[in-house]
Amino acid sequence: MNMLKFGNETDWVSLTVVDYQFGAAEDAFDRNWLLLEATRSVDGNTRVLRDLALLTWELRDMKRFFQVPETRTRLEFLEPCVAFSRQGETVLLHLDSGLSFDKDGNAMSFETRMDRTWGERTLCAIEDLCRRFPDR
Repeated sequence: MNMLKFGNETDWVSLTVVDYQFGAAEDAFDRNWLLLEATRSVDGNTRVLRDLALLTWELRDMKRFFQVPETRTRLEFLEPCVAFSRQGETVLLHLDSGLSFDKDGNAMSFETRMDRTWGERTLCAIEDLCRRFPDR
């Protein structure tokens, strides 16, 4: 299972596509929803959320966002559980409050610096997910 991993050994987030969310849907739009799993870990305290939705074409948008960094500074999706923004070489991963550990449940951002190796690894993982989950 390819995943996108952001962070370091003690503070990290991973995202992966598990499957199509509505496998037998008749509607073309519904057939292309993906089931996303997000894992958030801070100092060994880990939370996993599943059922965060992403569309197949949004996965391709994510690929373009990481492939050609100078084209966009923000990437948002129909379901507001995850978003990305860029400030120079820093990528911000904006998470839904369900992955937040603060006592008030406020939405949070997870910041990571994108170096060349990390960017290439992330892009390879996204390309693999795009191949595994094409438009249907």
